[in-house]
Amino acid sequence: MPRRLFGYRRLVLKFLDEKKTWIEKGLRKIDKDSCGKIRLTNQSYNKKTLKNTKTKLENRVRQLAQKYNFRFNKISVRNQSSRWGSCSSNQTLSFNWRLILLPQALVDYVIYHELVHLEHSNHSKAFWQRLAKLYPKASHFKKKLKNYIY
Repeated sequence: MPRRLFGYRRLVLKFLDEKKTWIEKGLRKIDKDSCGKIRLTNQSYNKKTLKNTKTKLENRVRQLAQKYNFRFNKISVRNQSSRWGSCSSNQTLSFNWRLILLPQALVDYVIYHELVHLEHSNHSKAFWQRLAKLYPKASHFKKKLKNYIY
């Protein structure tokens, strides 16, 4: 609240309380662009967001990697502009911090996708078969993920 409004604190708090639902809806808002894709909005990238995202992603990646015996060197969470995730030739898994804004099933799809790249570095038939074996609804979630942009 700006300093000049401190004298009106009760009035401001009353207004905020009355508009609470509208404000929360606006903060959670997702809008659709002209192609009907869901644009993730009203989210900022900061150290706290990055740390929370990295912790959650690392835990889930480690859990799935251990379950299916995948080995990787490092996990990186970054502010990527064109990818949800990637796997480098030195076995580093990189993820976009915006994954935290997606439904968990889509996050899992991206994690499984990158884990399979540890075995298959391309998108060969073998890659897609392995992914489908690990995550049977992979093709469904691949399509769903295309509905989100940032």
